[in-house]
Parts: sequence; C-alpha cells; structure tokens
Amino acid sequence: MKSSFDVIEDCKGLLTFDFEKTEAENAYNKVLKEASKDIEIKGFPKGKVPKSIIESSLNIKYLQKEAITKLVDQHLDEALKNHKVKTIQDQSVLSFKDSNFNFENLKIEFYVETLPKIDVFDYKNYKMKLPKFKEKDDFIEKELEKIAIRNAVFVDAKPEDKLEKHDQITFDLIGQLEDGSAFNEYDMTDETANLEDNVLPPTCLENVLGMKAGEEKDIKVEFDDNEKYQENLKNKTIIYKFKLKELKKSVKHEINDELAKKEHYENLEILKEQLEKAKERIELEENQARTKTLLLDKLLIESNFHIPQWLMNKKLNAILQNLIKNKKQEENNEEEDDEEEENTNNIEEFDLSKHKLNDEEIKFMTEEAPLLIKYKFLEALLFEEENIVVSQEEINSALAKYYDFINSIYKRLGHKDLDPKQIFTRETVHMIFIILRTKVLLEKLISFVQIEEIETNNNLDKEIKELKEKYNIIHPISDNSPLSNLLKTDNLSLAGEI
Repeated sequence: MKSSFDVIEDCKGLLTFDFEKTEAENAYNKVLKEASKDIEIKGFPKGKVPKSIIESSLNIKYLQKEAITKLVDQHLDEALKNHKVKTIQDQSVLSFKDSNFNFENLKIEFYVETLPKIDVFDYKNYKMKLPKFKEKDDFIEKELEKIAIRNAVFVDAKPEDKLEKHDQITFDLIGQLEDGSAFNEYDMTDETANLEDNVLPPTCLENVLGMKAGEEKDIKVEFDDNEKYQENLKNKTIIYKFKLKELKKSVKHEINDELAKKEHYENLEILKEQLEKAKERIELEENQARTKTLLLDKLLIESNFHIPQWLMNKKLNAILQNLIKNKKQEENNEEEDDEEEENTNNIEEFDLSKHKLNDEEIKFMTEEAPLLIKYKFLEALLFEEENIVVSQEEINSALAKYYDFINSIYKRLGHKDLDPKQIFTRETVHMIFIILRTKVLLEKLISFVQIEEIETNNNLDKEIKELKEKYNIIHPISDNSPLSNLLKTDNLSLAGEI
C-alpha cells in the first residue's frame, strides 16, 4: 500500500491510498465470506455456495464499500502519522471521493478535515497568581447548625407563631386562571409537608412565609416563557388560593452526642473531626477548580486560532442543527427533524435569520458557540500534543461507579437491580471515555502551572480587568468565566466531538 496527502485549502486535504491487487482481493473476499455465512440456496450445502451465485444474490456495491472501509480503517492512522496530518477527531467527517473497486489498481481518495493551526498559549511556563480559597472559621459551627436543623422535631405552634422556612404545614392549595377557570395541576387538600421540601409551586414560597395557622391568602403568580418552567405554566397568570390549616414549628436538635449518633457517628467529637476533613477537602477542590478555570480561560483567550471561515461556519451549523433538534424534541414535534437536518448539515454559510430562535439561543449561537468550537479544537490538539491515553482499567472503574450510582437511585425508588445493558449504551460508554480523557488532560496541564498563592485577589483583579478590557469578556475565577459557562453537559452535547 502507498499513500499520499495533498493540501487543498486551509484545514482540508486529499488523502490517497493505492492498494496492490492482492490486498484488494483479500479485503473483498473477507467481506464476501462474512456476508455469505448464513446464505442458504437450494442445491448447495450451507457455506458451500459458489462465489458467483453469492455475488448475484447480494448488493455488490455495498460489499465493495465495506471492503474499502476496512482497508482504510486498517491503514488510516499509520498514513496520517507518516504524512504528519492532524485530523479533526470525528472521522465521520471523512467523505469519499470517486473510488472504483478495481482489483488491478485500487485507488481510494477521500477528503480529510484537518485541525486548524493554533498558536497555543505557553501553559508550560505559566506563573499563576492565585488567591488561596479558605473556608471561614465558623465552617464547622455552621455545618453543625445545618445538621441540627435537619434532625429537628416539630411541635404544635402557638396562635401567635408565624410560618418560617423550616416549619411543617398542613394546607389546601387550589389554582385557577385569571378568568376564573380551574387550573388544577398543583391542587392539594389536607396536604402535610415540610415547607423547605419545595412542595409548593414556583414563587409561592416567599408569599406564604409569615402566615399564621388558620389564615388564607390569594397568591398571584405570573409565568413568562422562561425555559425553567414547565410547558403548562409558560405565559400564564395563575391565582393560587392558599389556606394554612395547621402549623408545626421546627425545633432544632441540640448539638450533642445524640445528634452525632443520628448521623451515624459515635460521638460529637468524631463528627467534628469528619467536618474538619470535609473542610480541608472543600478547600482543596475549590483551589483545584480555580486553577483549572483560570488556566482554561487563559488558554482560550491567549491562544491564537487560525480557523478558516468555512470550517467555523460548518461547526456552527452542526451546533445549530443539534440545538433545533433538541428544541423540537422538547416540543414533541420530531417529525420535521429530518427536513431541518437536511437544511443545516454541512452548510458552509451560517445564517441565523432562517431559524426561529429566542434571544437566549441567539446569544448562545453568536457569542458562546464560537468560543466552544475554539475550545474543542484546542482540546483536540492538546490531546495529541500531550499524548493523552485512558486505560481500559480506568474506563472499567468509571463504568462501575456510574452503574452503582444509577442503580442506587433506582433501588431507592423501589425498583430491582438494573441490567447493565440498560445503562451501558454505546453513547454512554463514549461519554464516560470523553470525560475521563478530559480529566487526564486537565490534570496534566495543571501539573505544569507554577502557582503563587496570594492572600488577597488584588493582583488578580487587575489582571482580570486588563483582560476584560482587551477581549471584552468577563475573565476567570467567577461564575461568568467563558469556559465555566460553556463546559456544561448540555452545551458539550450540542457541540459533539470536534
């Protein structure tokens, strides 16, 4: 086998394989043999049907394509390595050029999308000034207070007692629309519950605090079209008639050895020791998270990306396609998915005006999606540069933990043990592999960083301000960090594998 690679334009090339006659014949015959295993034709023993008769009963074009695919899979990695070609990881982007299956001279050509050139920020010599996160001195006291409240007992309220968020209530709740028609989605009668268990509809909680037993109240709630609300609540105004029939006050447990035993610790001293360890763990995890966020933002902002517009448009259209598909599924309108997919897939022109998107979706597509694409390209490059490998043992361990977690939820709901086949779909295993690989990459990147811990964040605030002015975005160590917002499951699922 001989191969060659020719650059067509930025991030696109033509990879060509020339196979010897024997290689082509062997690949085709293997595919043919596999396909003919179960063929039964009258007059011939099973597995002894002549080749010419088998071919006449099967789709030859399909068999040839299978043979080509197997040949390419066998030699692809080696050819790309020999030609020093860094491809975009999702090999499904490879599209075959015209190829005829000629045993004498099998020539296979296909287009390859290659990673864009990225001048990566020098993370190996990055000196980071990081304000050290430290839990407040009263951390253990506050945690003990929460535990005491969690183990509270409820006593009958006095007539003058008012409802507070930790109390227990018995109540009626009847809903109706502004025109007086019934809206009984949340109707409850003689319902008893702890107020902090979120038994009331959204926004009702703050309206009932301070009420006394026996009091009634009409609560007007206006819902907009925010995606956090259920479909049946969006753009509706509902009047809830609430009656507080009985009130029991929460009396928190005394902080003593008995409280520790309720939390399965031998005594209060041991509980405090465990809380001290929890405090140290939280501080460690928070400082690691800060380091990761600052480093990722620095990589994203300070690296120089040379992404041709056609490639950026193609990736934006892929994200847009997934966004629209997910939106239609939520609206139970999946029958038009194929048409929409055809209209957006692989288009190298990007035009949002053709689609009905809300302001939040437009903001995501115009401001956040391009950053996400850059990050995915950067990540793909760093996977290769740093030779990131995830072992089968690590994958198996993660899968076992994932199964235990999901199965424990089902068992708490009263179900039997789940069949692992119900959980470990191909998509799930791939997702866990991606998560593990990213984790290994981040750990390696962070290991290069030289951290100078500082007690205040004055120096860092100055750096944030300078970067914000330069790039017109909010920078690290905040909930609004570009990557801390983007690297969420929903957004990554929209971006897929770059």
